[in-house]
Amino acid sequence: MCFFDDKVSTSILKAKNRIIKEITQLKFFNYYQEKSYQNHLLNYSDALAEIPSYYDDLELQLNERGIYVTHIDQLSIDNSEEFTNSCLKVLQSFPTKQIVSKNNYFLLAEPQKIIEHPEIYTWGLNEKLIATVSRYLKLPVAYHGSYLRRDIANNVIRKSRLWHLDKEDRRMIKIIIYLNDVDEKSGAFQYISKSFTSDLIRQLRYNNKYLPAQKIERFLPISEWTACEGKTGTVIFVDTANIFHRGLVPQTTDRWSVFFDYTSAFPLRPYYCKSCFPLQDLLKFASILSSEQKEYVFWNRKLKQALQEFEADI
Repeated sequence: MCFFDDKVSTSILKAKNRIIKEITQLKFFNYYQEKSYQNHLLNYSDALAEIPSYYDDLELQLNERGIYVTHIDQLSIDNSEEFTNSCLKVLQSFPTKQIVSKNNYFLLAEPQKIIEHPEIYTWGLNEKLIATVSRYLKLPVAYHGSYLRRDIANNVIRKSRLWHLDKEDRRMIKIIIYLNDVDEKSGAFQYISKSFTSDLIRQLRYNNKYLPAQKIERFLPISEWTACEGKTGTVIFVDTANIFHRGLVPQTTDRWSVFFDYTSAFPLRPYYCKSCFPLQDLLKFASILSSEQKEYVFWNRKLKQALQEFEADI
């Protein structure tokens, strides 16, 4: 999901994930995992938080279509202006001379830059957003953080510029906010409707790999692909586990955006759920978070233990 691992080397981590993946594909494991998931849904059904009435359409569209597009001004989140200004300030600090390899296609803000502007990270923990995400997931939320991204206008077509589904959870939410005007020629987010996605999964026998456009076009015409164009401040709520999606290749200008990632606190594949920050940086946010927010950030046993040890040493 994000780009930092623990101290374990990448090769060892990949091998570990491969072994875990093989175990989780066993029938008996799937049976107990699904049973556990249904129990979590049942136990949490009475604890879902209320949301403001003007978020009702957001919740409805997410449930029906898996995607909702709006503008940040419509969300009525108090510090949105400060948040947006901070995002732009960080992105403008990126080197004007793009230092990217021939295979790379985006730049990410360094964690220290986000730490210097905590309002960027904490915007994604707003209670209205968390409540809406939780109601869609029907479970407690795990917040995996925020990352500022500058997609480079080049001809590199790989990974997130190919069609794919995210695989961390059965349902998940990404919030994408455009920080400049975006159209099809400047890297718009593109998706395929939930109903067509379901058909494609069966037709393609999809196995969580990235797919070139030509492969999708064999089964679904380009006319059914939808690009989310929008002005600065456009906000996209999308279930990236259930809607085929990709980022179009920017041609005329770079795309500036900020992402927020959420799964349930009982994800289908927890070994793919990574925070956008190394643990030592994540702990730096602890002092400014409420007890409820800490539950979303430090959502699993390992993170909870690290938080307890950190706070005990203060």
